[in-house]
Amino acid sequence: YEFNYVTTGSASSPVDFVLTNAGNKAATGCGFPVISDTTNFTIVGDTCGTSSLNAGASCTVQLQANPATIGLKQATLSR
Repeated sequence: YEFNYVTTGSASSPVDFVLTNAGNKAATGCGFPVISDTTNFTIVGDTCGTSSLNAGASCTVQLQANPATIGLKQATLSR
């Protein structure tokens, strides 16, 4: 996802990222969602937590871009 231009020192609007278990069995032993760059991105909402995710089920993590410096920023969201 591209947040486009976000002014240094400010924050973007929150964006929903939907995580879906496309498998046929529950995903168990899940950890809290984490973002690889906590300097420039913030998790502001989370319906996933550490709950198992049943087959075909989804949960949502909301992220905000809040760049500390000028330039392209990249991060990975994982759970």
